[in-house]
Amino acid sequence: MSSKQATLDPTDLWGLALGAVLFEMNGYDAANNYEIEPTEENLEAIRRSLKRGWGIESTEDLMDNLRWLQEEGHRTSFYEMRSFLSTLSMADQSAFLETLPKNTEKHMQYILVKAYMHKLPLAGIAAWDFGRYVDLCRMGAFVGYISEETSWELIRKVAVVAQESYSGWLEYGISYVAGRQFWLGTISEEKAKQHTDYVRSLVLNKDSLWRRLDWNLKLVDEEEAEEAAEAEEVEAEAVETVVVEKEELEAEAMETVVAETVEVQTEAVESEIAQAEPAEVTAKDAETEHIEVATEEAETETRQK
Repeated sequence: MSSKQATLDPTDLWGLALGAVLFEMNGYDAANNYEIEPTEENLEAIRRSLKRGWGIESTEDLMDNLRWLQEEGHRTSFYEMRSFLSTLSMADQSAFLETLPKNTEKHMQYILVKAYMHKLPLAGIAAWDFGRYVDLCRMGAFVGYISEETSWELIRKVAVVAQESYSGWLEYGISYVAGRQFWLGTISEEKAKQHTDYVRSLVLNKDSLWRRLDWNLKLVDEEEAEEAAEAEEVEAEAVETVVVEKEELEAEAMETVVAETVEVQTEAVESEIAQAEPAEVTAKDAETEHIEVATEEAETETRQK
């Protein structure tokens, strides 16, 4: 991560703060906005980490993982389990848990979902996906898989979604911890306390990004948002126009082909008829000539008799 972070504006700092728990856990310094010294040793360490943890070795790999976090993530499985359990009574939920193999990842995840399903907002553990998304964006830029500019553009987009999904940093932090537990698939009081301590520090420490930045900070300029929406609408209309024009051209081309085909077929039929008529006439003439000859022969024969 570059020295650009020292001069980040509040909106980019807000987006960076979504990954604060993970940055803190990895020992990055909040005093300089979690910037990493760009040494060869650090570069190699981050590359190894991305490869080992995510299978990322290229820009394409990075973007694939970012798309997964943005569109699905671990929250999808959490949603599905929560939706299923919500259809059951408390007694039936407990009975269902008893049917699962004990101490397996699935069993532990269902226990966690049951424990958190009424304590988290509708977004569930999406905070866990958002935090990791921001971390990947920054690590990807650090090793050169994407540019700094691209990294911040991606973070700004997910920041808007995150802000709409939670009511504040504390709720976001609790959801993040729940998501990490769900991802681990284990129930450990020690690890839960460790993660909760990071959240507590971010909420209470006056120097943390969470304390310095209002959750409801205006992330998108209304005028810019309207312009962006209008631009998207214009682009959509342009695409629709192109599609319609293409369909019309294809229809015209098809009509032309059909017309030409009919014309060719008509000409072929007329040609066949034209070729067939002389033959028929010749046959009739030959038949008439044969009759006339036969008549003359009969008359001659009669005269001879």
